[in-house]
Amino acid sequence: MAKPDPMFYRFVLREMGVKPSEAIFIDNLKKNTDGAEKVGITSIQFTNYNDLVKKLKKLKIRID
Repeated sequence: MAKPDPMFYRFVLREMGVKPSEAIFIDNLKKNTDGAEKVGITSIQFTNYNDLVKKLKKLKIRID
């Protein structure tokens, strides 16, 4: 089992005990963020630090 197979994301969610709506997935590959989104996980494709911070703040994730 590996990214971007939806079974991978479901397995990780189950192991962590969280719902897809409670998770955020960050990866540099679009195919992996697309895979996570297919199971309902909010995903961010990492391109650079400043863009990541901007996207996390938009999701109301506190960045210190």
